[in-house]
Amino acid sequence: MHSQPIGPKGDFSEPSTDALSHLSFLHSRRESASKLEEVGQGLLALPSMNHNSYPSRGLDGPELLFPPANSCAALTLFHNQQNLAFVGADMIHILLGPADFDNRISDRDNCIFWQDDLTLGPVPLTQSLEDLTNIREFFRRSYRTETIMTAKDEEIAAEENGEQTSLNRASFAKRDEQLRQLDGAVEIVAWCGRNRREILMLCAVLNFAPPELLRNSKLMIAPCPTWGPFVCKPDELEQIFRARFPISHEFQEFLQQIWNGYTASDPGRLVAASKHALNQNGAIGRVLLWILEEYPSLENGLSRTEEDLLRYADEDNSIARIVGKSIGLSNDQIGDVDLYARIWNFLSCDQPLLELTTSGVSLADIDSMHALRQLAVRPSSFGRQLLKGKADYVHVNGLDRWIGGVHMCGKSVPWRFNRQTETLICI
Repeated sequence: MHSQPIGPKGDFSEPSTDALSHLSFLHSRRESASKLEEVGQGLLALPSMNHNSYPSRGLDGPELLFPPANSCAALTLFHNQQNLAFVGADMIHILLGPADFDNRISDRDNCIFWQDDLTLGPVPLTQSLEDLTNIREFFRRSYRTETIMTAKDEEIAAEENGEQTSLNRASFAKRDEQLRQLDGAVEIVAWCGRNRREILMLCAVLNFAPPELLRNSKLMIAPCPTWGPFVCKPDELEQIFRARFPISHEFQEFLQQIWNGYTASDPGRLVAASKHALNQNGAIGRVLLWILEEYPSLENGLSRTEEDLLRYADEDNSIARIVGKSIGLSNDQIGDVDLYARIWNFLSCDQPLLELTTSGVSLADIDSMHALRQLAVRPSSFGRQLLKGKADYVHVNGLDRWIGGVHMCGKSVPWRFNRQTETLICI
């Protein structure tokens, strides 16, 4: 096998959080956030900006978090809160989803919620935001079906949250119209943490913004903890808001390079952007490395997320516990729906990686994601072979996965991530 290294090598710390369920994880993360003494020490590491009114930010600091942003209730909140036009606004906020703003945040109701997790599904290079939106909405409809997210799951979420929920009917039309209406007369504040979802959101917003908007607007970043503004309390959000700083033209160009690399049909450009980011900005370089780690590994064909899930199942754990632990031990933020989808695939693929240990239950009995998460599983014999590096998931089960603009399909995927050297290679 001939391999050609094309990626960067970096030294990154291991996660330290040990949460054993989704709820306890979010609670511990929120408690950590509340103990910050200075917001400026846990901020998104971005290049320093020369601006008399705003202090430059350092490149390192303790990490916080960003919660899963794919709950059904949150999607309903998006639609209830979004105004189509911002008449007479001095400031517009751009966020992945709702945050606990109070009246200390200027124009707190003038929010554009991006809504979309660009780490999942196809994100190819498109000429317009409308073209991308069409692709993403089609993916969301099909993804809902493929992940056994059913109407029953929505009803359960609605009962738990007291909300009318609609995961499959979420539309980006209002968001797109709001973005089109932005002009250079307002201050635009992007609330962004050190995670894949929000970095890609920022890249997309800047990519599709009209050139005159980029030239004339005061574009700002509210530098959030790693898990973003959602888990922050109002006092913390107010500190983050006061610490906002302008996005330089140089940094805009840097984010454009990342977007061009992520949406390309060949990952080489993203690797080049990652190498540049590691040299210029370690925090964003690490975020890009997390993207590259989702490619099949050279050792066993599993992505980093998939291997973690399989390892956490090694003690005959419940599926809910496995998902919670995966989220809790991740330095990045990971959506729970995607993790449940991957576990479902582990159970239902041609050569299963997991087997059910709940007595009297078969796959045919699982009719919803809610039912799935109640079950207990353990690695199958094939799963144990994968963990020992004695088998290859892609060669046996094949793959059908998008990472940005790269579509990997079939049992022969040329791109592999070498975890020993932290490089993406072409085999």
